[in-house]
Amino acid sequence: MAWKLYCREEDVKSILALSKNQYVLVFKHSTRCPVSSYAKHELDQNLELLPPDMEKVYIDVVNCRALSGAIEKALSVRHESPQVLLIYNESCIYADSHYNIKMQNILKMIPA
Repeated sequence: MAWKLYCREEDVKSILALSKNQYVLVFKHSTRCPVSSYAKHELDQNLELLPPDMEKVYIDVVNCRALSGAIEKALSVRHESPQVLLIYNESCIYADSHYNIKMQNILKMIPA
């Protein structure tokens, strides 16, 4: 599986620490939402386009709401679901949600 599941509120520290040396893609997914399933499918179909060493974080917002809230607070990015965040150097450099989640938009934010 290409996604790494994080769920604990304190995992926000690990996610931010990873971003000091690399880009980290965070996908907040609601397993109850068809729009979220559509967005996840869009990402899953194109994961191979991302750098192979990029951490791809998956957060199930239904079961891991505390972590989603901790990320919102740490990065000052309002929670949405589905939502994709690109984090680098402990900052969110790109965020999008719902039908705007497209791999081509994410790729534009990563230097070649």
